[in-house]
Amino acid sequence: MRRFLYILSLFLSSIFAQSAITITQATGGGALCSDAYTTLGDIKLTENNSKDFNAGTNVTLILSVPAGYVFNPGVGSVSYTAARNITSASIGITSTTITITYTAAAENKADILTISGIQVKASAALPIAATANITRTAGTGTIDGGGVGAIFGALTQSDNRYVNNLRIEHKNLSNVIAGSVDNELIYIRVRMLGACGSALYATAFNFTTTGSTDPSNDILKAKLYYTGSSSVFATTNLLGTYDSPNGAFTINCNQLLPFNYSYFWLVYDLTSGATDLNVVDGTLENIVVNAVTHSPDVSLLAGARTIGIPLITSNGTGGGDWNNPASWIGGIIPTMASNARILDGDVINLTADAECVDLTLDGGTIGGILNLASSELIIWGNLTTNSPGNINSTCNSSLSIQDISGKSKFIFPSGIQKLKKFTINRFAGASTTQDLDLDDCVPADSIVLVLNNGVLTISSGSKLLMNSIAIQKEIPCSDDSYINGIISREVLKNTGFTLFPVGDGGMCRMFGVNHVSGGSTGIHEVQYFNRKPPNYDYIDLTNLPGGISDTFYWYHSQIAGPNPGRRLYYKSTDFTHLTTGERVTDLRMANNKVSTPTEQWSMPNTGINVNDIGEERYVQLAENAANPTAYWTIGSAGVPIVLPVELIDFSGQQEGNIIKLKFKTATEINNDYFSILKSSDAKHYELLSKIKGHGNSNMLNTYLEIDSSPFVSANYYILKQTDYDGKTIEYSPIFVNFTKSNNDFVNIYPNPAKSNETINVLISDSDIDILDYLFVSIIDLRGNELYKKYYSSFDLGNVLKIKIDLKPELYILNIKTNKFSIAKPIVIK
Repeated sequence: MRRFLYILSLFLSSIFAQSAITITQATGGGALCSDAYTTLGDIKLTENNSKDFNAGTNVTLILSVPAGYVFNPGVGSVSYTAARNITSASIGITSTTITITYTAAAENKADILTISGIQVKASAALPIAATANITRTAGTGTIDGGGVGAIFGALTQSDNRYVNNLRIEHKNLSNVIAGSVDNELIYIRVRMLGACGSALYATAFNFTTTGSTDPSNDILKAKLYYTGSSSVFATTNLLGTYDSPNGAFTINCNQLLPFNYSYFWLVYDLTSGATDLNVVDGTLENIVVNAVTHSPDVSLLAGARTIGIPLITSNGTGGGDWNNPASWIGGIIPTMASNARILDGDVINLTADAECVDLTLDGGTIGGILNLASSELIIWGNLTTNSPGNINSTCNSSLSIQDISGKSKFIFPSGIQKLKKFTINRFAGASTTQDLDLDDCVPADSIVLVLNNGVLTISSGSKLLMNSIAIQKEIPCSDDSYINGIISREVLKNTGFTLFPVGDGGMCRMFGVNHVSGGSTGIHEVQYFNRKPPNYDYIDLTNLPGGISDTFYWYHSQIAGPNPGRRLYYKSTDFTHLTTGERVTDLRMANNKVSTPTEQWSMPNTGINVNDIGEERYVQLAENAANPTAYWTIGSAGVPIVLPVELIDFSGQQEGNIIKLKFKTATEINNDYFSILKSSDAKHYELLSKIKGHGNSNMLNTYLEIDSSPFVSANYYILKQTDYDGKTIEYSPIFVNFTKSNNDFVNIYPNPAKSNETINVLISDSDIDILDYLFVSIIDLRGNELYKKYYSSFDLGNVLKIKIDLKPELYILNIKTNKFSIAKPIVIK
């Protein structure tokens, strides 16, 4: 039993008895200077379970600073844990030593002695002292593990601050676009080491435009950005600018250089007249830091940035898959940011959706050929087809015509005759001289035609074929986007009205057809004309005493099926001289086969329904109406539908810095005056001028007016006529595009931008200080609106910041104000 207890006591002693004190060394002594003290972290002496601190009164512990360093005399404190063996402690600090005096009544109670707030510095700036330790050198205390030579902290003297390395290189060599801003040119990395002496400030960066083709013409402004310790380009911190650099130039600043790496960026804004295929380049000669000049240690400035959208050419060896790099010279696949050219003899096949800006198909022996197959081609620019070059489609192909920088009308090549889906979003529109068939491979969502912007013109003798009941019945159109030509559609019985999105002359006026009896389907063809109806002077005034419209009509041919019901759609602006009550009571459908030059316009004897509410206003003819093939327009069974003034022309055109407006009247009845209203968005109009009328006149009268302050880009004008009795009529608006001589007043940066990066829009115009309103929106290549915001007023001194997470793609930024409307491309990379 005794032997067992003895072994147990040895075992417990081995667990609880620890042989030495634990010393926690001071931290913070790794970068000391001579001009200021540094406060160190706490030094701790922690007693373990053996007799580490010996008992005694006024026992001393002396720590010494190594050579080359000094303590701050009198600065620091000592503390100990209460209610244990140590009952008092004090500290004395000289420039070379720390003396701790303590009293311990007994031993072995896990005491902790803490030395705090000690300050130290290097004793001289030079020479740099060697790294050394604070050690115990003397004292009467016996401390197990804390005897003479024990280390209580390491000290290192730092160098004075200095520029260690200056590196420059090109990070982005992609093409740049005329008029674009914040194009990265030179990446500048400055490394500062040392922690002592005066702070370092970069005060001047000396550059040249060396390597640029024509900097005086191409470079509008040089800018210097600072991104701190981040090596990722951003435009958050602009340090300075230099206008129109040409040769050597300096950008001054006052930027503190923190320890280690700092990143700077030279960027260029380009002029709107920058020459395609020129290059912009430059170099950093030196920087000035605290009046000392530093030249680059490492320079990696090979290459330059080329102005203009890059042209990517097919391989010349037969072509291949569009999305295969081997199909293109240089192994680069065309994208929404590049032009594409297919050489004679090359056949490029789409096996996935593809896009480009301009597309050129060479002529020659067999020409450059593009086969769409079952994919979608998105074209942002112009199509140039040199025979026999062509684009071939199938009923599973899709085509999207988008717009960037005001591209020209898209002309359908002869090989595109069938499509699954066609999207038009181009101001200049598109046209085809052959039938366009959209009904053979209708997609599951039933959408085969998307009209976002621009007119699709179908030449005489050709048709847009949508003869499938699987196609959506209501295809939206607007005065900005419609079909100008014949649309052929299949109509299903008992499914409501099928609409034809037809238009002409800046007016979309739909035509609706339905069936409720007879066969299950019918085929119908419709076209709209924005002009005086044929046989206009021959009207059945017994049934149509108010006459018929003198400005528009429809052609409708029933190809197959039973007699249908019909709807003629109009807008409130078509009959502004009529009240809502008069329109509901008096509007009628009028039709005429025009089988003879004198055949009269008459009113069908079936029921009429007028809807004069909302956006879709119409006159509806009941089911089973006769006249399967005829011309149709809107007439009146009561008040005159013809305007008191016969307007035969209203037009405008830019001449220099003004827009000249002209209109003519053939007749005027009871006419007091005209008003011309102007708008930048076709919604908010303001009065431009009033012009005295001719009262009653059967003579041709010509009126002229000048808009001396047109909006930049879009200008809409409405002519308003007022009778002597105060009754007014508004005519349909006209559009005039105005191009400012200097169109650099809207700058977007960064552009290209990264996903989720803030996009900045700066609007500057010397003629404008504050906009009455500003509406900004972003749409994608499919016409989807992804961002919109309205400002009731906007100060042009402010930067518009747009924060939105966009995937890599090309987008269009639309800005509409009371002064101008403009669209600009944004590339997300």
